[in-house]
Amino acid sequence: MASIINVDKVRRTGGTTDAISISSSDHAIIPGHTLQVQQALISEATLSADTVIATITWTPKQSGSKVLAQLYIPNVTGDSGNIAIFEIFLGPNSTYDNGANTKVARNRVALDGTGAAETITAYCADYGLFTTSSTSTHYAFAVFKHQTNVVVARHGDGTDATKGKLIIQEIAQ
Repeated sequence: MASIINVDKVRRTGGTTDAISISSSDHAIIPGHTLQVQQALISEATLSADTVIATITWTPKQSGSKVLAQLYIPNVTGDSGNIAIFEIFLGPNSTYDNGANTKVARNRVALDGTGAAETITAYCADYGLFTTSSTSTHYAFAVFKHQTNVVVARHGDGTDATKGKLIIQEIAQ
């Protein structure tokens, strides 16, 4: 027969702060542990202006969480000698460049050409620049900043394995 212990808080011996708090959803909120992971896929697209290429709408499990954000874009092509800029924004506003949102990562890549042998991969990531402000709706945006005509996720096989990915991971504090 299993034993059941009902608690609201776990406190270290002799401590004055909680080691673990139990949320209203009956899950332990353990600092440093992942609360949720969200992902958006980025299919092949030709970009010729500032463009939001992926958006994640999510509800934080806890106010004050840190967010690990990653943007991976395979098979980027564009005219040799030009550049492509990719950025990640996080925040509570549904418009990426609103002052309430935070730019947490930026990657500027040189383009090598448009052929299948000339693809490059863009990647950027951040952990710690952004903290959730509430448990209300938040947004993550992957943004392309125009430099030249660029194709993302090109020369792939069409499967999810060859698509770009915007990934966020909420981490308890």
